[in-house]
Amino acid sequence: MYLEGSKYTVQVYTNHKNLVYFTTTKQLNRRQIRWSETMANYNFRISYVKGSENARANALSRKPEYQENKTYKSYAIFKKDGESLVYNTPQLAAIHLLEDNHLKKQIQSHYNKDTTATRIHKTIEPGFTIENDTIYFYGKVYIPNQMIKEFITEQHGLLAHGYQRIARTFTRIQEISYFPQIRTIVEKVVGNCDICIQNKSLQHTPYNQLQTPDIPSQP
Repeated sequence: MYLEGSKYTVQVYTNHKNLVYFTTTKQLNRRQIRWSETMANYNFRISYVKGSENARANALSRKPEYQENKTYKSYAIFKKDGESLVYNTPQLAAIHLLEDNHLKKQIQSHYNKDTTATRIHKTIEPGFTIENDTIYFYGKVYIPNQMIKEFITEQHGLLAHGYQRIARTFTRIQEISYFPQIRTIVEKVVGNCDICIQNKSLQHTPYNQLQTPDIPSQP
């Protein structure tokens, strides 16, 4: 956390040579893209050093710093609810979503134009809560009506997920957000995605080449 936003380049020495490749390659898989997005917040340069010449790194990474006779409180992210697991606190489901400050401000700015949000601000209804100017419905961020299509389109096109199909996009969006008729609207927006339509694989046998018809022997 102390390195984030540093104006000076942080020099990192590692005996893991693949990390150097990771910061220079242009072809990344989905998991690497997610790591790359996180690491983009830091100004650093990675240099490779053989393990035998980098003894200090082992000392720093392997030396335990736990204090004796000190208890550490564990915190469960999920809790059991019947046959399924749910988030232990209302906001855990939406933490990643609201890390995007621009998106957060957009959602909040549209609340004053949304009839449901206006009603909730006046009288809190069952299932709804308001924290830091954001409306939640059972722990999921409430998306105002005028932002629904834009929100689905943005979530569907995230680099980390790469234009997934309707079912997966719906599952991800349902986990972090709420708005009425969520499945129907997700199906409609994703089903009309221009990029998905253009890149959709053919579901039929390839067409044959054109054949010259036989010349008729009589009129």
